[in-house]
Amino acid sequence: MTATEVVRLVLLIEGIALAGILLTIFGYGAWSRAAETSRRRRLSSARAIIAGRFESRQIPPADMAFLRGLPFGDQRRLLFEIATSVGQSEREWLRALARELGVLDSTVAKTRVDQWWTRLWAARFLTLLDADPVVMHPLFHDENPMVRASAATYVAQHPTVEGIDALIAMLADPAMRCRLFAKDALMRLGSAATPTLLTRLANPDDAQTVSMLEVAGAIATPEYLTTAVMHTADPRPVVRLLAARLLRGISGPEAADHLTRLLGDTDATVRIAAAEGIAFLNHWTASPAVLRLLDDPESRVRIAGAASLAQLGPAGELLLRRARSKGSERAALAASRVLDDPSRAESAAS
Repeated sequence: MTATEVVRLVLLIEGIALAGILLTIFGYGAWSRAAETSRRRRLSSARAIIAGRFESRQIPPADMAFLRGLPFGDQRRLLFEIATSVGQSEREWLRALARELGVLDSTVAKTRVDQWWTRLWAARFLTLLDADPVVMHPLFHDENPMVRASAATYVAQHPTVEGIDALIAMLADPAMRCRLFAKDALMRLGSAATPTLLTRLANPDDAQTVSMLEVAGAIATPEYLTTAVMHTADPRPVVRLLAARLLRGISGPEAADHLTRLLGDTDATVRIAAAEGIAFLNHWTASPAVLRLLDDPESRVRIAGAASLAQLGPAGELLLRRARSKGSERAALAASRVLDDPSRAESAAS
């Protein structure tokens, strides 16, 4: 065989190989498109079967056989998609349907697999289907913070005493995501979390006092008044600061009176929070007490006191102007800074 013939043979073989590769690629593409089209038709039919049975809650045997014939991945995606757009009663039926199809038990099993992303998906799916707390609460101890955070999301929608206790424990989680999700869940629960929070906050030595006071400040219902007052005497400035903010949120004459007492706190941030709370509650009878802040050794406290007086109506305005004309040098400077603020003139004009 000559060199030319060898070259021709090699080119022929390469051409055949290339043609085979192209045929495989295009053939696979065509098969994939056909398979995807068929899959979409099956999902569309399955979606129609379920949507048409929300009232009767009964699916004929032939249709159930069709649904069981879908791959597990398609079954779970279908139920997930539908569950996101229906109400609680419909989700109850979807949960029963998922159990009948075997999807529910399979998903529960996936909360215990090694892959964290599979456990996370399973937790989200089970949350959407309102799964039993017995299934979801163990996820608070999952090694992955995203999975633990998903358990907090579940309790926010399905509160139990055990779940709320787990959320409070999560406030000390080493992962910031978990701490934020726990706080958010407790705030969203509001009154449902209040009894547990009040019980825990009654113990001033509770390790989660600071975090729980932050949550309580977002709820701030009158039930927290006694708790807030108790923590105004705490030796830790951060606790007294959060107690002052809680009193501001609770509102009412009694809360305002306790804020007035906090104007004499040893910590500057607490005195500032008290002044701001008094202004927020428009507790103008405390104006003389706020006036004393204009002689505070801390400049930021003096400015906060002057700003508070400016918001307390005619009584505060009168004391502020008197401080500028007849007060000490410190008081006069603080009063002038607030009275001469251009934004005051703009707001008055508007």
